[in-house]
Order: sequence, then structure tokens, then C-alpha cells
Amino acid sequence: MRKENAIEMQIKLAHEAAMMLRFTGSKHDTQFFEHTIRLIGKAWSLTEEDTEKSLLLIHKEREAMMELEKGNKADHILPEDELYEGWSGRECVKVIKGLFETAIRLDSAEERTALYNMAMESAEIQTLDDCIVLTDREMDAEDAARAEMVD
Repeated sequence: MRKENAIEMQIKLAHEAAMMLRFTGSKHDTQFFEHTIRLIGKAWSLTEEDTEKSLLLIHKEREAMMELEKGNKADHILPEDELYEGWSGRECVKVIKGLFETAIRLDSAEERTALYNMAMESAEIQTLDDCIVLTDREMDAEDAARAEMVD
């Protein structure tokens, strides 16, 4: 992975944090996303400026939500249709793979675990399972499992 990909991954995670703020309000805790963005910067020796750009996106979205919650107008960091559009299966796998590639560059088990947890969280948020095409055999097995549950 190249540094440009790491910066792209930081931005994707900032957008994901912004989406969470839009769904749940300005008080939503985004520390997990912010910590992960910082770890990506550390692992890939990105400039502080590059990392701060992604963190600023989260901050701007939180400020926008605070203004909206007060009844004021505010601009979001992304248009609604762009923000709510989930990642494709390929994008999701790319971020998860990128997080794993980043984790191995870190020395601390705690930091590597944080990136693993973010990979699992992103797969859940982006509903990666919905993007996976099953083989005929897998579909038959799922159908059989559902039939057993009904019986």
C-alpha cells in the first residue's frame, strides 16, 4: 500500500464517522475513528497536516450537527446522497485489507488490535455480507438452514 492509499483510507473513515454523527447527532463518540485515523498516520509516516485534514472533516460535521440541533442552518461535509451511500463490496474489502496492512506496521499489540477492531466495525457498518455473492452450494446450505429453523 502507498501513502496515498493511507490518506484515502483516513478520509473514508472520517466520512464514516461523519455518517454516524448524521445518524445519531453531535454527541456521538467518534474517538474510535479519530484514534484509528491517527494510527494510520503513524504507521505510514504521514504528515501531521494530512492526518489533521481527516480529523477536521469529523470536527466540521460535528459542528454542523450542533448548529442543526439548535435549529440553525449548516452545511455538511458531504451531500446527503453521497454520505449515506454505502461502500461497495470492493471498497469495503480494500479498507479492511488496508487496515490489516497498516496494523502490521505498528509495534504495539494494542494499536494493532484497534485497527483490527476498526476493520470489523467497518465491515459491520457497511454491511459487507450484503455485498458478497454466494455460490449455488452456499445458497443451498443457507436455504437448508432456514428450513431447519422453520421446522
